[in-house]
Amino acid sequence: MQNLLWGFMACSLGMTVLAVYAQDENKIQVRSLDLSRVKLNPREAELSRLDMPVVITDAEGLAEAFPDKGSQEAIAGQVDFRKEKLLFFRWAGSGGDRLTPKVQRGKENIVVVFHLSPGLTDDLRRHFYLFALPRGVKWKVAAQQYQ
Repeated sequence: MQNLLWGFMACSLGMTVLAVYAQDENKIQVRSLDLSRVKLNPREAELSRLDMPVVITDAEGLAEAFPDKGSQEAIAGQVDFRKEKLLFFRWAGSGGDRLTPKVQRGKENIVVVFHLSPGLTDDLRRHFYLFALPRGVKWKVAAQQYQ
């Protein structure tokens, strides 16, 4: 039993070291922020497009995107505007829709590409994602191809 425990710990440590190495190699961290304490306007999702997120680079932009003071405080506690910018995605679509950022290295630069995995269900749901990424990093939304 003890050997099994040591093996599990070694394996976990190896995965942690591998994750840290991969993160250090890319040097780009994209974080999904917690929106559980944020007041969201469902109508905004219905009127917005996935390929046009709101870019928030400072406290004034945060106040414009989230007028509620409590929401501003909840988000501001998760971001450092000196080093990061926010991308606020909102849209209405299938309940199974998922948005995933991927760091891509080009010959001359690094770009964060946001990929939509479209849901297969026919239920209309509102989606809100808020990502923090380094200020100087370029980003784009991948063109979607539905099958």
